[in-house]
Amino acid sequence: MPAPSPRSFGAALAAALSASALAAASAGAATVPDEVVVGYHGSTAAHVLHTTRVASTIRRLRTHADVRYAVRNVVARSSAAYLPDDPGRGTKPGRWAAVQWNFTGPAGVNAPDAWAHLIADGRPGGKGVKVAVLDTGVAYRQFGRTPASPDLAQTHVISGYDFIGHDQYANDRNGHGTHVASTIAEATNNAIGLTGLAYGASIMPVKVLDDAGEGRRHRHRRRRPLRRPVRRPTRRRTSRMDWISLRSSTASTTWQIRLVQHAMRAARSSPMAFA
Repeated sequence: MPAPSPRSFGAALAAALSASALAAASAGAATVPDEVVVGYHGSTAAHVLHTTRVASTIRRLRTHADVRYAVRNVVARSSAAYLPDDPGRGTKPGRWAAVQWNFTGPAGVNAPDAWAHLIADGRPGGKGVKVAVLDTGVAYRQFGRTPASPDLAQTHVISGYDFIGHDQYANDRNGHGTHVASTIAEATNNAIGLTGLAYGASIMPVKVLDDAGEGRRHRHRRRRPLRRPVRRPTRRRTSRMDWISLRSSTASTTWQIRLVQHAMRAARSSPMAFA
C-alpha cells in the first residue's frame, strides 16, 4: 500500500480534529471565548474567526456549501493516565505494572491511557461486554479444597458449563482458566493482586480442558470419522457472548485439527469475536 501524501494525511488529520472538536464541544469541554474554527472543502487549513456571536456564526457557516465544518475552538488537553493501586506480587500500591509489563511500557498495549479514555467516556473497563472463557474452568467460587480467586469476587460471572464433568459448574483445579479470566476481567484498583484489561466485563466459564489441562474426545467415539460439527447442547437459557477466549497448544493429529477448524468456523459465523 503506498504511503499517504502529506496533503491526504493533513486532510485526514483535519477531519479527525474537527470530529473530536464537535464531540468535545457537545460534551461541555472548555473552549476559547469568541472564536470559531472553520474548514473549507478543497483545503486542509483551519481558519480561526473572531466573533462575539459564536453560536449564530456557526449555524450560518454550516449552511454554506463550501464549508466542511464550523466548530467552537476547543481547548485540547491530554488525558491523565489511570493508574490502579493493585500491588502485584508485593504490597506497594501500583506494582502491578512490574508484573503485567504487556499492559504498559514501550512493548505494552498502553492500558492506563485506554482505561482513562473509557472512564472519560463513561464506560470504564469492559463494562457491558460478555466474554466466554473456554479453558480449564474458572475459580469463581469455593470448590472443595480449591478456594475462589479473591480478585474475581467482584467480577460478574454468567452461568457456564463443564464439558468434562457434564454439569453447569465450570470449576478450575488447574489454574490456567482462572489466569486467563483474571487477565481479562479481574477487579482493578482494589488493592489486590493484578489488574484486568477489561475489568468490569462479565465472564462465562466454559470448561473444555480437564484438571491436567488436556482435552480429548470421548473414548467410545474416538474411531468414528468426524463428518460434521458436534451438535450444540440444548440449554434452557442462552447468553449471547461478545467475545470467546480460547487458549490451547497446537493441534497435532488429524481429528484434533478438524475439531479446531469446526469450532473456529462456528465461532466466526456467529455475531461475536473469537480470540
